Amino acid sequence: MKNVCRRIPIAIIASLFLFASFAVQAAENKVPHEVYLERANALIRSYQHFPAAIALQRAIRVSDDKYPSIYMRLAILYYGLGMIPDAVAAGEKAVSLSPQTKWYKFDLAKFYLVDKRYQQAKEQLFALLQLDPGFTLGYVYLGEVYLALGQKNMAWTCLEWADKLGHDGDLLRQKLQNAGGHPSTEPETLAKKLPAYFRFIKVDSRKDADTILKEIVNGKSLENMEMELQNEKKLHADFGLITAAELDGKVAAQLAAIKVFAPPVVVQTGSDYRVMQKILPFDRAAWARLETGEAAAGPAAAAIAGNTGSASPSAPPPTKIAVSGQAEVVAGAPTTPTAAGARQVEVQPAPAVPPPAALAANRQAVPAGDESSVTQALETWRSAWQSANLERYLACYSPSFVPAKGVSLDDWRAGRVRNLTRPTRMEISLSDIRVTMHGTNEASATFLQNYVSDRLQEKASKTLSLRWEDGRWKITKEVVGK
Repeated sequence: MKNVCRRIPIAIIASLFLFASFAVQAAENKVPHEVYLERANALIRSYQHFPAAIALQRAIRVSDDKYPSIYMRLAILYYGLGMIPDAVAAGEKAVSLSPQTKWYKFDLAKFYLVDKRYQQAKEQLFALLQLDPGFTLGYVYLGEVYLALGQKNMAWTCLEWADKLGHDGDLLRQKLQNAGGHPSTEPETLAKKLPAYFRFIKVDSRKDADTILKEIVNGKSLENMEMELQNEKKLHADFGLITAAELDGKVAAQLAAIKVFAPPVVVQTGSDYRVMQKILPFDRAAWARLETGEAAAGPAAAAIAGNTGSASPSAPPPTKIAVSGQAEVVAGAPTTPTAAGARQVEVQPAPAVPPPAALAANRQAVPAGDESSVTQALETWRSAWQSANLERYLACYSPSFVPAKGVSLDDWRAGRVRNLTRPTRMEISLSDIRVTMHGTNEASATFLQNYVSDRLQEKASKTLSLRWEDGRWKITKEVVGK
């Protein structure tokens, strides 16, 4: 009887503690996650990093995994505190929630590198460069990973690629000069027969484009410029990759004179302006073959075999681009500064635009026939959708596209126009992408799609059938699963 009497107060006290914890949790859930973010910012400014981590953890709990950026913010805080395993765990969560975000993959690769998980770091950087083959810092850090793995020649190849994109990787160069080795092959060889891309930053005014170009000429990478513009939101800007086949015919003809890896240029097409640079895609399969010694050494390797120094190739001379019709192209390494800070180049009379038949023949080039080109086509489609760029989005579909459920093509297009213009915000990510090649002209891609907007949130599996048409992969069929 005494034992029973003793247990009753204990049970009551335990119940009170349990009730109190539920009450605290319920009260916490009523607080918006922005409050905890502001608290974390204030704590970080006052160097109270551990309490800031607690505030970010609470922001994560009340936001119910809707904001991967909070996980990455927490990961970077852990990284600064030297809590690398915790940084890795939080970074992995951010990447799993938003697998198409380039900077998340980049940061997670850095965490893996510091944690000496080199293969995982390489995997993240490979995935990053497939999404954005112009992400200059990705090549620099991939070089660091290869150097840590003892693959000096591969590290030199990464440095050469970064050099061609305009980045001076001095620290990596110093390490490699001490370590020895030489580039395994030239970037052009690694992307042989693959179509080139133009990476771009699109803005509304020439003044903004000139300002961005000046920053890049002074040493800022396009990806850092992109991140700053996204964070500051001082001006409306769009970013992405585009092929020559997707450009207006006159603009494509003007840009045809630009060599791969030439300095960026400012292009006017209609009412917008773009800072553009011609780059090569990242062929993951070619890099894997080069790692295992299956690819033959390119001419660069033969030329410098036995030379442990790295005489970086000089930058190409300023490009003289002609002006025709509505398209104006200004090269990015000119001679005289303008009031906006960018520089001008000599403008020559426009060359004759190739006849439509010649352009069409050029667009009918043989497809790359590998998974990387299909993956890049998916990213072009996703990016156009997320940015509500109707013209680019609809251009991803073949004229022979067959909508599901017996809907006519005209009705399907009208529905897509409504669905892309109604939301004020869209975030679309693709994960678990599996590409299957069906010969050289046909492919299919299956993936998980996460769609979040101010009107709807849903996850679904999707399979796209694609065919090589008019010089690019186009969607011929779309099947949505559960």
